[in-house]
Amino acid sequence: MFNGKCSFDIHWYIYNNYLDFENKKNVKLLNKDFYELWKRDIDNGRIIKKYLIKYCKIDNEYLNSPGLIKFVYPNEVYNLKNVNKIYRYYIQKYEMKYLLSYPEFLTKKAILNYDKREKTLKWINDNLNKNIDKRNRRDILRFFKENEITVKELFYAGM
Repeated sequence: MFNGKCSFDIHWYIYNNYLDFENKKNVKLLNKDFYELWKRDIDNGRIIKKYLIKYCKIDNEYLNSPGLIKFVYPNEVYNLKNVNKIYRYYIQKYEMKYLLSYPEFLTKKAILNYDKREKTLKWINDNLNKNIDKRNRRDILRFFKENEITVKELFYAGM
């Protein structure tokens, strides 16, 4: 005769050792034990997300103070910066009223290559909402990543 603890231990072992995340999501409806394990994983993810939002923000001086590197290689300061971190800086620090219209502004001002500019304008028309007020930060980040906006283009357009 099985008691509840033995059954849970078997489910826990299967859940943690044999299932990837997609399969965990699929088996959550099989029984209460799998659901509780899945719910625990989701709750832990939310706790980590809250921590990252609260404590892992980019400081305001990120673009202004590249550290000791500027004294050693003054011309290559921003080549060493991570482009994804600069995207995050723009998404976090830019005022929302300017950020929502930033794709059009950047494309017209900073993309000097004609082919890339036309391709980017086409992407904006096809993928971003025409109503600027209905856009969100995720749309702007997608614009940066999918159009491979360079650090040079971001700095040329300015804030």
